Amino acid sequence: MDLLGKVHLLGEPGSVTVARMYIHTVLVATRREAVEDAELLVAELVANAIKHSRSGRERGVW
Repeated sequence: MDLLGKVHLLGEPGSVTVARMYIHTVLVATRREAVEDAELLVAELVANAIKHSRSGRERGVW
């Protein structure tokens, strides 16, 4: 499996939107299916990472 890209996200709520937009852009550009499902999964993953890890602390990055 090839890496389609990467993005660095801050441990703050605004990163959920950034991640969702990023995954949408990458998947549409590569003509992948189930884009909306992937957006939802990524949003949940990022939100949970911010809430339940050190990334949500000041200057946190994950």
